Amino acid sequence: MRPRHPSRLTATALAVALTVTALAGAAAPVTAAPEAATSEAAEPAAAPTGGSTTRVTLVTGDVVDVTTAGGKTSVAVAAADGGAVEAYELDGDTYVVPAGVAPLVRAGTVDDQLFNVTRLIESGYADDAAAELPVIVTYDGTAARSASAGADAVAARAESLPASDATLPLPSIDGAAVEVAKADAGTFWAAVQADRSVDAIWLDGAVAATLDVSVPMIGAPEAWASGLDGTGTTVAVLDTGVDPAHPDVAGQLTVQQDFTGGNSPVDRHGHGTHVAATVAGTGAGSDGARRGVAPGADLMIGKVLDDGGSGQDSWVIAGMEWAARGGADVVSMSLGGYASDGTDPLSQAVNELTAETGALFVIAGGNYGPGDYSLTNPGAADAALTVGNVTKTDELAATSGRGPRVGDHAVKPDITAPGTNIVAARAAGTAMGTPVDDLYTSASGTSMATPHVAGAAAIVRQQHPDWTPEQVKAALVSTAVPRDGLTVYQQGGGRLDVATAVGQGVFAGPAPLNFGYLPYPQTDLEPIVRTVTFSNVTDATVTLDLAASASAGPTPAPAGMLTLGAPAVTVPANGTATVDVTLDPSLGAAGLYSGFVTGIGPDGVSVSLPLGLNKEQEVYELTVTVLDREGEPNRGATVQVGNVDDSSKHVSFPNLDARGQATVRVPPGTYSVLSIMNETDGERYTYTFAGDPEVEVEPGGASVVLDGRTAVPVTADVGRTVEGVFAKLEFWRFPLAGEAMHYRYLLGEPFTDVYATPTDEVTEGGFHLVTQFSLAEPDIVVDGAGLAAFEPEYFVYAPELPEGPFRRDVVDAGTATPSELAEVDLDGKIALVEAANGQWSEQIRAVAAAGAELAFLYSRAGYPFSGAVERGLPIPAAALDLSEAETLLARGGDVTVHSTPDSPYLYDLRFDQDGAVGADLSYVVDPDDLATVSSTYHADATQRTVADVNPSFAPWQDNSFDSYRYFRAPIERTEYVTASPGMLWLKQLVGYETDEVVLARHARDRLRTLSAGEELADTWFGGPFVPSPRREVLEQDRVGMPCPACRDADELFFWIEDFTDSGDGHYGAWDIRWENSATRLFRDDQLVVSRRTGRGVLAAVAADSEYRLEIDAWSDAPWSFGTRSSTAWTFRSAAPASGVGDLPPQYACTDRGHRDCAFLPLLFASYDVPLDPLNRAPAGRAFQFGLTVGGQVGAPAPSVRRVRVEVSYDDGASWRPAVVRPAGGAGAYTVTVRHPKDAEHVSLRIDAQGDGTRLEQEVLRAYPLD
Repeated sequence: MRPRHPSRLTATALAVALTVTALAGAAAPVTAAPEAATSEAAEPAAAPTGGSTTRVTLVTGDVVDVTTAGGKTSVAVAAADGGAVEAYELDGDTYVVPAGVAPLVRAGTVDDQLFNVTRLIESGYADDAAAELPVIVTYDGTAARSASAGADAVAARAESLPASDATLPLPSIDGAAVEVAKADAGTFWAAVQADRSVDAIWLDGAVAATLDVSVPMIGAPEAWASGLDGTGTTVAVLDTGVDPAHPDVAGQLTVQQDFTGGNSPVDRHGHGTHVAATVAGTGAGSDGARRGVAPGADLMIGKVLDDGGSGQDSWVIAGMEWAARGGADVVSMSLGGYASDGTDPLSQAVNELTAETGALFVIAGGNYGPGDYSLTNPGAADAALTVGNVTKTDELAATSGRGPRVGDHAVKPDITAPGTNIVAARAAGTAMGTPVDDLYTSASGTSMATPHVAGAAAIVRQQHPDWTPEQVKAALVSTAVPRDGLTVYQQGGGRLDVATAVGQGVFAGPAPLNFGYLPYPQTDLEPIVRTVTFSNVTDATVTLDLAASASAGPTPAPAGMLTLGAPAVTVPANGTATVDVTLDPSLGAAGLYSGFVTGIGPDGVSVSLPLGLNKEQEVYELTVTVLDREGEPNRGATVQVGNVDDSSKHVSFPNLDARGQATVRVPPGTYSVLSIMNETDGERYTYTFAGDPEVEVEPGGASVVLDGRTAVPVTADVGRTVEGVFAKLEFWRFPLAGEAMHYRYLLGEPFTDVYATPTDEVTEGGFHLVTQFSLAEPDIVVDGAGLAAFEPEYFVYAPELPEGPFRRDVVDAGTATPSELAEVDLDGKIALVEAANGQWSEQIRAVAAAGAELAFLYSRAGYPFSGAVERGLPIPAAALDLSEAETLLARGGDVTVHSTPDSPYLYDLRFDQDGAVGADLSYVVDPDDLATVSSTYHADATQRTVADVNPSFAPWQDNSFDSYRYFRAPIERTEYVTASPGMLWLKQLVGYETDEVVLARHARDRLRTLSAGEELADTWFGGPFVPSPRREVLEQDRVGMPCPACRDADELFFWIEDFTDSGDGHYGAWDIRWENSATRLFRDDQLVVSRRTGRGVLAAVAADSEYRLEIDAWSDAPWSFGTRSSTAWTFRSAAPASGVGDLPPQYACTDRGHRDCAFLPLLFASYDVPLDPLNRAPAGRAFQFGLTVGGQVGAPAPSVRRVRVEVSYDDGASWRPAVVRPAGGAGAYTVTVRHPKDAEHVSLRIDAQGDGTRLEQEVLRAYPLD
């Protein structure tokens, strides 16, 4: 079998990615950033993302690399244990879930956001941004949540978890924040799985920050006039801190605390100061003109967002606990995360702390409107008073977060307040929002609306200090001002009116009034009764005329659907009265209903209570049953159900019960019901696709059985003995409308067989079943007298096997304990070891110390052995199936080991079933149908472990998910690749340099279309390594590739890779830990900008000018050559004429496309140096190599007038000229040098000049000598 996946693919990042456009749309982090434009960053804008790679290590230790190129996205996975991986897209986000974890995710005990690669990248948790992954571990509730003992208990539990740091106890949710070291995430995950007290594990999500007219608009001056300004109350503001010297808040501050680890609550962002002043600012900096809503209130300041306006869920929860338990009457939180059903840790903490302490949490609804279901956590909490944003003319802001709440369709937000163009305090040294002057700035968003409501709540609390949070909430919501034309899911009760809340004395609750989700058909449901309590805190009896109304869109609820227990209610002085509101579920059409219960009294008294309900549309039950190939229920299968008419109507992954069944409720229509199941005999996995891509659901429902017994084997016959290196099974279903539905399994090791059930041809939309195999010569085969041959799985980090065949005795070493090893003679033999969980490396070292030359490990755990070992093992090692091990144990004696350490060939085969799955999936591969690639993989030393993927893209396919394959370099290998019309391949290679350093170099090929019978050669990691542009082939069906060097009227655009090997069309980089660069741009000899990267946007002028771009690139990686270069481009350029640009349509400068965008006349050098596989040239003799100087692909060919080459053998201390002769062809030269006998390295320096352009490049230690 092929080498097992390594266990430590987690230590380093791969490359800097400016953006990952194909993964756009991720749930944005909770932020303190208001919706208003903020000041521009110092770093210029990024160029397009034509070749970026981003690495993400998951909490399980699995590693995911996301690469974009030419509009395609490749997702490469290194499974921590070599097991299978599920990958899919949901709501625009990409998920990668280890198959063994998927049931826990579907059950809700493991947060699916831990595997949402899109969100992890967007939240700043990619490996190039963070070495740790923050999570929240919640326990089984046995620790007291309110006492200090609770904090001690959860802290002790969390601190016991390995490979992590417990940063914050969170007793309100019986949990703790934990920072997981990505380099050892697998150890942490194993411990969490083994800890039975762990209830759930969540991503510690990234959060971020989400008055002169607005304060009078909500009636605050009227409240002040009555003596109510918040005096005696305390409002906690949880945000980016505060500027304690600002005159508007300096006298309001009581206590401040930092929860971000920065050890200072000072606001260096600006958001927190703006919010705090809106709550309780005195207006001292404006002669009182810009007072906050409750200028008499005290302020507690909790800094839960860092100086960039971002934070983590755990910081926020810790701040909430501090504030609520520290005496805050109101907690103001202008922050948010993602759309939630209210069960996330932040929302749970709101509910728990409200009940425990009586604090009212006033929380922003987020700025992700105008779509429905866009309201974010923690504003999704039941107990939260959640705030939307209106303008100063009472228009709903387009970005204001909207309900209903995800999951139960409850009414949210609860209220709105002015939050657009709000002028309030500006923290010193910050530029958040649009600064007005040194003391004030203007900003917009629900972040700005929220403190208006928090200040109003403080005023109500001052008036009624004994009120509960529910009473304060009801008073504010039921006295708000609804706006016609808006639903309660947009505005809650309406725009805040604090003057009425404290002046009227009559209100209603609970607020809001939720009737919930009414499942179809509603004919059998009993009437639903909600009791409304009307409160009167005045000294006079009040009679209210009542009404209840609702509508689903423009359609009003029919008569009788909503009824009141009485047409009027008399509320006694300083008393309450109740009235029932009854909903008849049998009446009214399906839909989302929005309405109010209103009470109108004398003298303008008015209350309105928002109500909502969701009457489910016509749906029927679709029952799915999954049977394995033996006819037994398979509850572990992954099933996707999707609407073929319009996938936006329904896509789900239902959980199967013990009978292998799941029932989903879907509208009538055509559905795709597709599944992939894995099965095991205890030693090997098999994978089976079973599905029906076209199921009709009609009134009465439908059922479908996905029967593995009808599956046929999927095989590939290449005419020689091979074994699987990688396999993938995936399906795609294209609906008539909506997004494609797809799912794939990256098959784990050890696997044996793949199966698929035949289907009928689809008549609606498109359907594809894709199987991909990577096949190679077996690296180890064991046989012997009377012994059937078998193929152990070789551990990739073990030393290379000696060339076979060779014969050795096999000795039972037990579990390799000292006492067992003392009883056996292992000298020069093969040790047969029963694996002890997690101790495999130690066992191998133990038998090696006892003299063994080779170790075979096996497991009696009852499931396929998927161990992984560390680097630096002393002897080769491999894994056996239990049956193979038992055969050897019973047989004894010697065996013959046939070894091929490095396969001389590899097949990358793809088979598509389009429209239907056929009855015969036994593929016989015709060599004439394949393309042949003769690949040479260079290295700087022998036995370098490398990994590659070769994603494929059909014309209808924009992404591909694959697992890394491992082998050793240097090596020459013949690769046979499926060549289909329109099929694209995107080869990528990762290099592992030493036992201590992983993934130190990355290279990517261009997208290639291969033809049947085509033969080509390719070289990987061949020197020299120099800065180079993307060398992409411009094919007409690809757009948006970054122009390597272009300009428009006032900006220059560059996409230059610092370290690119000599392979045609390759581009790449060092690991982010090792790669360094410095870029400088001069215009007319004046330095314009100095920055780190050669990718991005630099300022220009329209007039014709001389520019000089300098890039110094160096790497600290433990690579013996090619780690430093200096390149300078000198050129003249002026703005292209309006409407004129010479870019091919596939290229783009930035999001401006190629309008008025033209190539820059830069020269680039490519080297064709005939180096051996270790990148060496011979010493002590004359040596020739090729050099080509030219422009960018697609650009007009430059005129090169002179090329000079110099060489150095003392690392650039001295230089000598080389002989340069034209070699035929534009810009092609032959360079001749004479290498001294005693030199170790060759450095190169070239100077190429053309018309108005010049290239100067120096490469130190370009290649070594042998």
